[in-house]
This record gives sequence, C-alpha cells and structure tokens, in this order.
Amino acid sequence: MKKTQNELFNEKIETKLKTSTGKQIDVLLDISPIFFMNNSGIVINVKDITINKEIREALDYTKEKYIALTNQISIGVFRTTADKRAQFTEVNPALLEILGEKSANDVLSKSILDFFYGTEDDFLENLFNDGFIKNKIVRIKKVDGIISTVSISAVLVKNINGDLQSIDGIIEDITEQCKTDKEKDELITDLQTSVLTLNQKISPFTKNLPSCNYNSSILEIAKIMTDYNTNSILVKGNNDEEIGIITDHDIMTRVISTGKDINDPAYSIMTAPIISIKSTATIYDALLLFREKKVRHIAVKSNSNMVIGVVDLDDIFSSTFSNYIFFIEKIASAKDVKHLIENRNNLIQLVKNLLKSNINIRTINKINSLITDSITKKIISFAITKLGPPPCEFAFITLGSDGREEQTFLTDQDNAIIYDDVDEEKLEIVSNYFLNLGKMISNDLNEVGYFYCKGNIMASNVKFCQPISVWKKYFTGWITNANPQDLLDLKIFFDFRHIEGQKELSSQLHKHISHLLKSCDPFFVYLADNIVKYQLPDSMIKMKSAIDLKLILLPIVDFTRLYSLKNNINTSNTLERLEYIHDGGFLSYNLYSSLLLLYNLIMQRRLLHQLECLDSNKPADNSVHPQFLSEIELFLLKRYFELLDELKNKINLDFKGTLIR
Repeated sequence: MKKTQNELFNEKIETKLKTSTGKQIDVLLDISPIFFMNNSGIVINVKDITINKEIREALDYTKEKYIALTNQISIGVFRTTADKRAQFTEVNPALLEILGEKSANDVLSKSILDFFYGTEDDFLENLFNDGFIKNKIVRIKKVDGIISTVSISAVLVKNINGDLQSIDGIIEDITEQCKTDKEKDELITDLQTSVLTLNQKISPFTKNLPSCNYNSSILEIAKIMTDYNTNSILVKGNNDEEIGIITDHDIMTRVISTGKDINDPAYSIMTAPIISIKSTATIYDALLLFREKKVRHIAVKSNSNMVIGVVDLDDIFSSTFSNYIFFIEKIASAKDVKHLIENRNNLIQLVKNLLKSNINIRTINKINSLITDSITKKIISFAITKLGPPPCEFAFITLGSDGREEQTFLTDQDNAIIYDDVDEEKLEIVSNYFLNLGKMISNDLNEVGYFYCKGNIMASNVKFCQPISVWKKYFTGWITNANPQDLLDLKIFFDFRHIEGQKELSSQLHKHISHLLKSCDPFFVYLADNIVKYQLPDSMIKMKSAIDLKLILLPIVDFTRLYSLKNNINTSNTLERLEYIHDGGFLSYNLYSSLLLLYNLIMQRRLLHQLECLDSNKPADNSVHPQFLSEIELFLLKRYFELLDELKNKINLDFKGTLIR
C-alpha cells in the first residue's frame, strides 16, 4: 500500500514470509517512519512469531474444548468480576438450571450474592483473604422461590501483573444428598442411641428419695412428696430400715380410686417388700425387672446391700425414647390416609397403656406430640404429591394445645401456613396453591381424627394461609394495637410451633414477635389484665356443678404464656415454660412445685376421664362431676383454686404494682 510522506506512521502487520530455504514463517512487521537530513524513510523490524501463533491457536482450541466441556457437565461453572459486587460474566447451562434461570442474559446482570438465602456475608471476605473457597455449603434461593443447598468452590484469578482479574468457580447442587445424609444420620443415631442406652449403667438414673415412718398418715406423706417435688417416698420401720415404698400411682389407685381415709397410716398403702437391683446393673436389666415385677420404682443397692437410692421407670422410659422410632417409621411407610387412621387408633391405645403404667404427663405429651406430628407430616406429603411441588418455600405451624404439645383425645385442629413472599405477578398462583394445600391437609386431619376447628383457625382459611410479610403485619397489629378483648381470641397464636417445611420462616416470625415485645408494655398489661379478671364459675369452685378440667387449667397456661413472652422464653409447652420461669427467678420454689404437681394431676385426670368416655363408646369431654372425685382429689382441687388467687396477686404486683382486693 502506497503512503505519502505525511501519511507515514507506526504500524504493525502480521504476515507470512518465505525464508531462503523456502519455508514459510509467520512474522510481525513493525513499521515506523524515519527522518534524516531532510530525507524521509521507513524502518521495518521483522519478528518471527511462528511459535507465538501456534500457542495462541492451541489456546483458542483449548478454550473451545473448555466451553464444550462446561456445556456438557452437570456442575455449574461460573466467572464473576473480582470485586465486592461479584457480578456474573460467564456461566454454563448447568449453572442456569441450578439457579432456575432461563438464559445467560438473565444471569449476567446479577451478582452471585443475589442468590444466597440467608446471611453469607463472610463468603467474599474469606475469598479475598485466603484467595480461594473450597466446598462451602450455602443455601440459595432460585428464581421460582425454591431453596436449594449447594457446594461452592471458587478461586481468585490474577493476571501476570498480579492484578485481580476474575473470580472463577463451580457450584454443585447437593440438596438431595443432604436430605439423604440427614435421614441416614438420624436413623443411625436412633439405632445407636437405643443400643447404647440399653447397655448403660443405671447409676446416672439413681436418685435419692425422702422417707417417712410407717405410721405417718397418707396426708402427711402427700405433703412431703409435694415439698420435695417427687413422685415417690421410702417407708421406714422403727429401726430406720427401708420396708416399703409409696408412689403417686399407689395414692391414685389405693387412695383416690377407693376413697380411702387420708388419715390412714403409710403402711396401709405401701408396696412391700421393696424390689431391688444392684447399682452395677444396666438399663436393660432394670427394664426386665420392671416388666417381671410390674412395678414403677426399684430400689438400688450397693455392694454392701445398703439402699443408696431408687431408679424410676419414668426416667428410664424417657432415656429410651428413641425406641419409638419404629412407631414413627410405621407412619412414614403409610400408603394412604386409611393407614394413618389405624396409626391414630394405635396412638390412643399407646397413651392408654402409658397412663395405666402411670408414666408422667410430660413424657406422655411428648410421645403424643411426636406421633401426631409424624401423622401431620405424612398428610402434608400426601397433599404435596397430589398438588405437585410447592411454588415457593412454606412452613406449616400448629397453634393452641397442639402448639403447646398438650393434645388430648378432644383436641381439634388449630393450624396455619406461612409461605415466602413472591413477586406480585406470581402471588395469585402461589396463594391458590397453598390454600388448596391447606384444605387438603385439614380435610385429611379431620378424617384421621383431628377434628375441624370450630373457630375456623385452620390453614384451609385464607386468612391463616398467608405470606410471611402478612403474618408479620398480623402480629404487629395484635401486639401494638389490640385491646384486651381482642387478645382473648388471639392468645393461642402466641403458642405456635413449627411442624413441617422451611423452619427459617417460623424462626423469622418468632424473631419479629420478640423484637416487637421488647418495646410494647401495654400489650403485657392487657394480657395480664385478662388473666386477673378471668373468673371460673362460682359453682365450679364450690364443687356444686360439673368441673371442666380444661377450663380450670387455662389460668396456668395463660400465666406461663405471659411470663414467657415477657422474658423471651422461646418454648410453647406449659410445663417447660413453668420450669424456665422458676429457673429465671420469677417464681418461688413452693409455688412452682405446687403448680407442677397439681397441673400434672389435673391433666392426668383429664386424660383418664376422656379414655373412660371412649371405652364407654361416648364422645370424649372434659367435664367431671364432683361426686365422681375422691376425697383427696377434691382436697387437691380446693388447694389448686387457692393457688390461682396467689397467681393473680403475683401478676398484679409484677405488671400493675397492686394487690387484688
């Protein structure tokens, strides 16, 4: 190409030249102008670049192979900018599928951080500090709202000058693997726990018991057991030797059921002789002895044959709780609702046997809840199978007595659904899905034996099947704007418990409630005012009409809810709340132990009464007429009503600074 003098300039041209041997080589011509003594010209430098070009062509070929490879593998491959934004610049098809995106263009405007679900603030910090991240497990939220678990490995890439160039990495979806691993670990843990527990020595379960003289009255014995917060007492002879044992079961069957005089002596109701076992025995040995002798307490003796304590069936039963995994597995393998009805009937028989064995109420309630939860989870899985996968994350929660893990045979449904917030255009489809899900769950629960809520507080009601933002608004309104009358109807919502789905949604709601309660004193004043003003029917207190055993327990339920919410105690179970309130120094030991004993006795009597109704082919209810109660039961109920007045005075002092007049 011809150029004029004025057009001379630096130029680089790649071309081919033939050597003297006739071989063609690739060269780079570096052309630059030169001026000397009014003459102009050009200087041409020739550089052999044959090797460089071969390397470049090899790299281009390698890149093509790399792109072809990443397009075929199932692991997501990505490149992002090397800054705090970490914006995608390259992605492969597998990554699009993992993120739920349709095209690369939809992703390249986003940051990898946009897909993280929850707080992963340390991801980039660790990457920039260490230069790499290896197999970091994080949860991501896809475009369609589904939460997945992924493993991310990434490395900082620098150029030859040491400047940051990009973040290159891979993402693998391990959601199913995590689910399988969790199920496997849980099963192994349950089996290991069962084996290890049965071979454990009974020493850790041995406890000291109070004692009494064999001539002490039954009333004196009951007072000692209450003071020591124990369910059994040793009976000693004139020489201080142990001659027998009396348990709360003995009092129930030999005093309350028979109407025996409470002034009769201890020896008239004690179990003798005492069944004993060596302190070196295992739990398995103890269970065999419990079964053989049909007792609930066994004396533990040292090598010198001295009684050093007692082992309680309740304690051992609690420790071998994992044996009920096989009951749960039976529910998990159910094919349809009809099979679940059989399991529900088996649950009733199980609770009946536990009550007959006089297992403590807390353990019975835990087992009842565990199995009920399993039935509910199975029903939810049936519904999802029919409807298809949920369009976004959700949480199924229970309220009221079920939320408190205090179900009886008369418990109806109180439940709700919380689902993730979605874009406005998707809201109608998402809300219709979860409302249909709620209806299917409620219908199946009713068929199994958990009847519809009369107040329609169920997930089948659109009001109680809402996104997390709406639930937060509900509680904000209830806490900041509600009046005392409103709280009478709303208090059961503060006993909610997570059952199935994304627990993060339930946790978010709990945190929201806790945050609101830190600065809302009127709410507690109203709640306290409702408890103080609540009056049981006078005829019930004076034992002149039927006693509603559910109704008379409500003051304790309300009391523990009030103090738990005020002190951020994060449990819904009444007995657990009561324990935390006492441990926190908000309740004296005497009042705590009395409430604990009486709550358990009333709850036990309530379950026994309902079983009697069912055995007589009558609908279960909560009403017991005083004429069917024993002398000691009537005595304990009178004491309970007195304690309720003490509770009201305490609430008034703590929340209003006054005593009830």
